[in-house]
Amino acid sequence: MCGISGVFSNDKKYHLKISESIITLSHRGTDNTSVENITDKLSFAHSRLSIVDLHPRSNQPMTDEETGNKIILNGEVYNYKELKKLFPKKEFRTNSDTEVLMHLLREKSIKDSLKMCNGAFAFAFWDNVNKKLILGRDRFGKKPLFYSIIDNTLLFASEAKALFPFGINKKPNHKAIINYLFEGVIGKNEYSFFEGINQIQNSSYYIFSLEREILRLESKETFWSAPSSNVIISYKNAVEEFRELFLDAVRIRLSEEVKFAIMLSGGLDSSSIASVAAKYNSDRKITVISAVYNNNDLDESDFARKVTDKYKNLDTIWVDDIDYDNFLNNIENVTYHQEIPVPDGSIVAQSILMQRIAEKGIKVVLSGIGGDEVLAGYPDIFYPAQVVNEMRNIKFNNLSSRAIFHSLPNSIKNYIYVKKHLKLDVLKDKSLIKFFNKRFQSEFFHTDKLNEYLKHSLFHWTIPNMVWFEDRSSMASAVENRSPFLDYRITDFLLTLPGSFKIDKEFTKKILRDAEIGILPDEIRTRKDKQGFHAPIKKWKQLMTFKFLNDKVFKKTFDYLDFKVIEKSTFNIFWRTYSLHLWYKIFFK
Repeated sequence: MCGISGVFSNDKKYHLKISESIITLSHRGTDNTSVENITDKLSFAHSRLSIVDLHPRSNQPMTDEETGNKIILNGEVYNYKELKKLFPKKEFRTNSDTEVLMHLLREKSIKDSLKMCNGAFAFAFWDNVNKKLILGRDRFGKKPLFYSIIDNTLLFASEAKALFPFGINKKPNHKAIINYLFEGVIGKNEYSFFEGINQIQNSSYYIFSLEREILRLESKETFWSAPSSNVIISYKNAVEEFRELFLDAVRIRLSEEVKFAIMLSGGLDSSSIASVAAKYNSDRKITVISAVYNNNDLDESDFARKVTDKYKNLDTIWVDDIDYDNFLNNIENVTYHQEIPVPDGSIVAQSILMQRIAEKGIKVVLSGIGGDEVLAGYPDIFYPAQVVNEMRNIKFNNLSSRAIFHSLPNSIKNYIYVKKHLKLDVLKDKSLIKFFNKRFQSEFFHTDKLNEYLKHSLFHWTIPNMVWFEDRSSMASAVENRSPFLDYRITDFLLTLPGSFKIDKEFTKKILRDAEIGILPDEIRTRKDKQGFHAPIKKWKQLMTFKFLNDKVFKKTFDYLDFKVIEKSTFNIFWRTYSLHLWYKIFFK
């Protein structure tokens, strides 16, 4: 993974600042930094974390000598070796995925090219023949790409703060902040937490031109959307097909050229990844990383040991220093790298874990992110949705109030959610409810109610936040994070299966549990309790003081909030406001 930055402008003053911009991203790529004036209107910069083809020949920007096309890439196209076979007569200069993507974009349409790519990526591609600049991003937005348009100038970079050296006038984006405070929404929307800085949408590419001093955003195109209906398949065949997809998703994410590790919590998702990797690579030593919370109910290390005891080729690194002191010492650094108010203590814990991973010389990790969203792992949300499916077929015998709520039209559910937020009385100006995102959106429709809610989780509720957190946490320490459960082949397949294949009255993630028979230790495969990766934040809340409530400049900036109510509000609201103040202090003071 890497960092990219660029300028598309006739104004030389912006081009002169691009070196400062890429220095801001040096943590993302510690192996090489390059700046190049592509044309008198276009400059590219790249900070490289060498993972595929470690040779300097794969440094970027990369050039197609025949056309003059240029590319900079952040991320990886995992199936690049298969795609390379599409060019049997082509003599490649490197062994990199970047060169494969560059030629793919040349030979096929942008949309067709990106549909073929399985990976986590954000890129800038200069089409020298047609004089167009294309910015694109992977299906789930696992790799970030921000942009700003000022003075007929396009500025773009992997992180928002890399745009500050260009002289952007920093202002808080209050729309983003309100959604953060009430819903914890971070990465779903096109905007960032800084007014005037936007994100390239996931699953999309934008085409820009610059002619006669006029910058134009010519089009925004989407290259992928998730399925909206089910297929007919037996459960037995579905289990077998899922197992094969999962094995391959893990396989293509195991690094071949640099040290890698698997994050092992002891939960079902991470344990499944570690078990599959160990079983089908029995001749290979595989490192796993596990966090230990000594004398704490959140500790899952005993379950992690069930996996490492079963597979002797797993070499475990235990991390046991994610404590109060480390939390306090890291919260400001984490906020700086996340570029947002940190909504949850688990993000700080995850960042400390990534630091320990980097100290071991590991450049790549695999994590279980996405398992809950594709396999219905949140019972409070997905059990009621499955009951709605059963209601439609007159199979239900226990109609809960939750199921009744989830069977209501989206407009009514959204009305109830807004009323719930307003009851907190945190907003002085109630008209700001216009900034609230709709909790339930018709764009995620699916013929199966549970699958519809899975799509909400994948594209709105949780995954946009989680991929944001994981990218910043890992890249702050120059570590690439890979997510087998977010392989688009897995999401596409699971979204075409009936909800009953994923959840029943006894188990969540039913199809995964059955696919892992004989692979995963039964003590984990049949676990019903759920924890996830987090930190004992409520035991650390003594780090929060009430002093920030006396910051007059902060309170004036966010004068639409009632700080007297916040002081006595729920833990979540109080924590998020405390974190908002920390973010404000770092970026605006």
